[in-house]
Amino acid sequence: MKRFLLVALFTGAAFAQGTIEIRRSGKVVATDHDRSTDAVRVLFIGNSLTFWNEMPWMTRRVSGSLGSKLVTEFSGAGGATLRQHWERGAALRAIKQRRWDFVVLQAQTSEMSTRPEETTNYARLFDREIDRAGAKTVIFATWRIGNTDLTARYVALAHDLDAALAPIGSAWETLQRNGLDLLDPGGIHPNLRGSYLSACVFYATFFGKSPEGATHSFETKFDIPESYRHDLEYDRIDAATAESIQRTAWKAVQAFNR
Repeated sequence: MKRFLLVALFTGAAFAQGTIEIRRSGKVVATDHDRSTDAVRVLFIGNSLTFWNEMPWMTRRVSGSLGSKLVTEFSGAGGATLRQHWERGAALRAIKQRRWDFVVLQAQTSEMSTRPEETTNYARLFDREIDRAGAKTVIFATWRIGNTDLTARYVALAHDLDAALAPIGSAWETLQRNGLDLLDPGGIHPNLRGSYLSACVFYATFFGKSPEGATHSFETKFDIPESYRHDLEYDRIDAATAESIQRTAWKAVQAFNR
């Protein structure tokens, strides 16, 4: 199932508890105000594996609960590849329009499985522009779908670019071996726990700190219901599960970014 999110702009303060600002075709759906100038600023470039359950905003909430200010913005669309991001131009404009500390690149799973050379080529093009903008590239290592060992390919890509790695797939596999379900019923996208794992890994990657003790409560409602954030609105993470996710996220980041 493809859900197209044209532009999702997250500009709320790291400590704000309000809703999110989401734009579609220029229309603001909800807002969460922030004008922080001392926050770490992150641009996420990707598709639904990134925006499911409003994960960039969730990362902000995790960061804010631990005393770290974070501002995030998303550029992308459901099912988009790095090649499509490059050719459409919106992601490149987003890189150039603001000051970023990190820019996260999330490739489509199928392109990394079947066309890793193409993915690497377009990641290099983006990395060059990210470097020119004074930011650091972060590779979003997604979870395995099918039998392809994606983590090894993402590690190789991060090494090729001298980029940071957000090892979500590795942490994901550890938690799955321990019996934790991280996928929604569709079998591709994360449920709330899966998105929370991504948020914890990104916090640890951006700040070099453990996410242990972070908030795991995301009580929020939206004026316009969307299936991609159903779990964010209606599911809950218990404290023991949150602690397990936090510890696993930190161990994975430590292992891959020494």
